[in-house]
Amino acid sequence: MVERVAADPDWIEPSRGRAGVDLRFGRIAEAGGKVLRVTTVDEDGVRVVITAHFDRKATRAARKTDAHDV
Repeated sequence: MVERVAADPDWIEPSRGRAGVDLRFGRIAEAGGKVLRVTTVDEDGVRVVITAHFDRKATRAARKTDAHDV
């Protein structure tokens, strides 16, 4: 799951606190649609995962977006 979101996220946001760090988000069907947030940095052409966790705020925001899309 982590590798999948790091390589092919649903959306990407830059980190507010650290230059060059990306927050990559992806919905995980196997986890009931929760959003996994994977924090990465690219070093010498290699993507390094710093942290990964389910993000409740992003899950709620994604569900609100889905409701508006209907």
